[in-house]
Amino acid sequence: MKKILPFLFLMISCSSFGQTKEDIIECLNLVFDQSEFQPAFSNDVTNGAVIIIANGREGYRRARPKTFQILGSLTQDDFYDSDHHVKVINSAELERLNLPEYAVLEIFIGGGERELKMVLSNVIFLENLKFTWNYNLQKTDDEWEIIGSSVDKRRYIVKQW
Repeated sequence: MKKILPFLFLMISCSSFGQTKEDIIECLNLVFDQSEFQPAFSNDVTNGAVIIIANGREGYRRARPKTFQILGSLTQDDFYDSDHHVKVINSAELERLNLPEYAVLEIFIGGGERELKMVLSNVIFLENLKFTWNYNLQKTDDEWEIIGSSVDKRRYIVKQW
């Protein structure tokens, strides 16, 4: 019993960072509104300005357990009232639609109940650049706001889309 209790406390503390699915969606929509993020909407040339989030991707395993579960549970319906065109697909659909892996927006999230750090990464085909957006968000009076951001652009040659 003495060995089980510390393990249980560790598991509870690791899995409960305070984020909810609604918080993550609200924060994503805030990020999607940012002017420096707009190049990400140019990647899906077949369907206009659409961003692709693939749930269940390998990269999400690097995120904390709670955020991994939330990101893996995102569906198309979660963005039905978004001002942005968002397409949520899984890995099998990615192959079926013949989309390259680097066309998918990668999302990594960490933080607590009142603060989040979001890192989003995407290769922008038309610009031959890999963008990495970093956002620090804070919840004040039940409203999320961006309190800091940065963008890193690196040359990335796309040979075949």
